[in-house]
Amino acid sequence: MSGKWQRVRLDTVCEKIQDGAHHSPKTTFAKPGPNLFPYITSKNIRNGRMDLSRVEYVDATFHQSIYPRCNPAIGDVLLTKDGANTGNVCLNTLDQPISLLSSVCLIKTLSEKLLPKWLMYYIQSAEGFASITGQMTGAAIKRIILRNIKSSKIPLPPLEEQKRIVAILDEAFEGIANATANAERNLANSEELFDSQLQSIFDDQGGAEYELSDVCSIESSLIDPKAAEFANLLHIGGGNIITKSDELIDLRTAKEEGLISGKFLFDRETVLYSKIRPYLMKVSRPDFTGLCSADIYPLKPRKRVLDRDYLYFLLLSKRFTDYAVEGSGRAGMPKVNRKHLFAYRVRLPDLKSQKAAAAKIDSTMNARSQLSKVYRSKLRALSQLRQTLLQKAFSGELTSANEREANVNAVAATTSPQFTADVLAFAYAKHRAAQRDRTFGRVKGQKVLHLVEAVAGVDLGRDPIKDAAGPNDSAHMRRAESWAAQQDYFSFEARGGGGYDFKPGRNFEKTLASAYARLSAQKDEIAKVIDLLVPMDSQEAEVLATVHAAWNNLIIDGVEPTRHAIIAEARENWAASKLEIPITKFEKAIRFIRQNNIIPDGSAKAVRARQESLF
Repeated sequence: MSGKWQRVRLDTVCEKIQDGAHHSPKTTFAKPGPNLFPYITSKNIRNGRMDLSRVEYVDATFHQSIYPRCNPAIGDVLLTKDGANTGNVCLNTLDQPISLLSSVCLIKTLSEKLLPKWLMYYIQSAEGFASITGQMTGAAIKRIILRNIKSSKIPLPPLEEQKRIVAILDEAFEGIANATANAERNLANSEELFDSQLQSIFDDQGGAEYELSDVCSIESSLIDPKAAEFANLLHIGGGNIITKSDELIDLRTAKEEGLISGKFLFDRETVLYSKIRPYLMKVSRPDFTGLCSADIYPLKPRKRVLDRDYLYFLLLSKRFTDYAVEGSGRAGMPKVNRKHLFAYRVRLPDLKSQKAAAAKIDSTMNARSQLSKVYRSKLRALSQLRQTLLQKAFSGELTSANEREANVNAVAATTSPQFTADVLAFAYAKHRAAQRDRTFGRVKGQKVLHLVEAVAGVDLGRDPIKDAAGPNDSAHMRRAESWAAQQDYFSFEARGGGGYDFKPGRNFEKTLASAYARLSAQKDEIAKVIDLLVPMDSQEAEVLATVHAAWNNLIIDGVEPTRHAIIAEARENWAASKLEIPITKFEKAIRFIRQNNIIPDGSAKAVRARQESLF
């Protein structure tokens, strides 16, 4: 805390600190209605906001009996003081009378001394949380005593200083929230991509039809895990298998777990399928010999008919999962019985096709796994960043200079060679997915970079000039290529007929997986630009970028961007080689820009003096 700030008891800067009703209503209502009032309990206060997805309502009689106790108003601080959710805090955002349960404490601050949001942010900080919850009581149910809330000490800078710091935190937290949402969305997108490819593999395969019992079996019988020959084998239960993943966690030997009931023995040729709650999709391909729970089926594929990896992905497919869920009994504990499992019918292509399909899905699964780790790491980092900002705020270190420095660092991140390399790799990946990778070379890559700056508004640090092949910054792109080559990420290789092709390096897939996290804040806008260019050949992309740059130049120069003026700037006034391109292609580019609503407004970088190019 800043040495200039005083610390005061909370109740000296508050009008009221009071918990809600100490008796429960006889009846609550799931939906709003006439003479019904929101009934806020600890479950409705989560992650700094009011969660109204599960709010219940009480009638006017109950509401009137408890409302005067707290008299909550919009903007008041609400703090949970009981249960597992203790210490969660938010501002009341409902502009209507509400009722509070005793698990919620209302804090009504004195407006001339304490900002409600300053108090909320303080309680969310590690220091504030410890101050408020440090004197909890209760063994089974933890709770904060009201008098301890009132007597807790808080830092109290002048009101204007509170406002300044709250404004900085608001802006920073908005950015963190957006980055968090992007990471969560990208995580979901990676899952959807894997699911989509997995399903398409099994939708498209032909071949002879089999029952699962024809092509795999359970050869193992239950053994005694206490026996000396099995005691030191690793044991796999359902809890050790990560949903839709090859990852196994927290493995221990039979001896370490103290197992006594019968287990199945499995080897490296086995696929393990958890029969409990089939919707969890817990399947594993262990690369060792071990024991598995009796609630797991150790399935061994029939040699020369069913590939082990193909079986693994088959059991993860939506079609099989839907079948398994449909046939599982026990509402409380759904379980797939052996008869239903082996009755599943499937078409199997030849073994070579199975191996090829499994290898393709494996590649996607590995990329998804890398992405998942990156995005989950990013989410943890964002959470830590939020807590770091809170710590700085309440120690007096969050200054406007720090804020400017943070903004500079954010810009620097997008202007680095690595960020540009990631954009190029992302563009190639999108072209490859659309089977258009042969159209993606150095020229088209340069046009991607230009339009990412001009249309998506992402500053890559380019200084584009008029070049025969359109708006270029060769030196900037070379720096990105050099960085990429050092990482064995990718390179551009000369093609026989002229030009350069994008060539992925050995670390391409691995580095691309982490690139999606680095691009996350701008990824959606960058993707929109790339998607516009994917269907185009190099010349179409060149003309589009040139027309866009010419149009933008005219606006900067105060010249009306008429059709004739745009074509003259992009064709006659650009480079002699542009005259070899039919004028109809420039007209087509103008129509494309209008149709896709990417009309320049003069905010993009000017593209000026022509220089010699390496392209």
